[in-house]
Amino acid sequence: MAQTVADVLVAVLEQIGVKHIFGLIGDSSNPLADAVRRSRLQWIGVRHEEGAALAAAGQAKITGRLLVSAGMTGPGSNHLVAGLYEASRAHAPVLALSGDMPRKLHGTDYIQTTERDLLFRDVSLYTETVSSPAQSPGELEAIAIGSAHTIEIGAFVPKREIDELYWNTPYYVAPEVGQQAFAVIREAIGKESMVALGRVVFTTREHVIAIEPRGKGLLGITLRYPYEIRSEEDYFGDLPDEKVPKDMLDLAVHVIQQGGPFYAGEFEDCYEKALKELIQKKQQGKKIEKPKEHAQRR
Repeated sequence: MAQTVADVLVAVLEQIGVKHIFGLIGDSSNPLADAVRRSRLQWIGVRHEEGAALAAAGQAKITGRLLVSAGMTGPGSNHLVAGLYEASRAHAPVLALSGDMPRKLHGTDYIQTTERDLLFRDVSLYTETVSSPAQSPGELEAIAIGSAHTIEIGAFVPKREIDELYWNTPYYVAPEVGQQAFAVIREAIGKESMVALGRVVFTTREHVIAIEPRGKGLLGITLRYPYEIRSEEDYFGDLPDEKVPKDMLDLAVHVIQQGGPFYAGEFEDCYEKALKELIQKKQQGKKIEKPKEHAQRR
């Protein structure tokens, strides 16, 4: 059986670790859905292409992994764009797939034809039309930015000089080779109370990372770029200068001093807990009842 563009695409997505595709079934997306059916990927059906793009963007922001959204041609492509703006502005790794009409209908003002390269330009880093299996591998290499297993260190700075607004996500860092060199760096930056600043590529994006000692290993914390930090003046600039009475301040200080040590175990993700319970009920075939406060809304 000859391979189609959809077959090649799905094979590459499996190879780079994609697990889910959010999409809408229709004539132009049927070949893709059929290829997914024969693969290990999971097709998650939605009712609207915007929902597919938003779902992919949300999961990509949480996991940092490449997610895929798919839609039909024409209006379906337009609907994808609305959700892709969310992914684009949040720097979430999302691949959007859109169907196309037969070439004989191009340039005929047919309702389903669109200029996809123009349509997606503002929300994408790369766009391309793939029309044959032979073309697919070369084009797909452009979307699979490889992750790096090395960190390029460029500077050492005092940790206290990095504003906490820049701190983002922590990762454990352990050596694959060169354990002695790893230990030397760990001990040296710990002794001098410094952090190593470097660059690393993962989740299809280059990150600046600050590295500090932690136990027998290192802790790498990705840093936000300056353009991602909003000015506090935009939020606090109009606040008046309030004079705080001494007696009120003393009372507040007294209350605060009653606090104790921090225990992370005291905090529970209620949404995650409720979501797991919902999934278990669905798996057991139990009836899902709406929360009372939602049921009363009209």
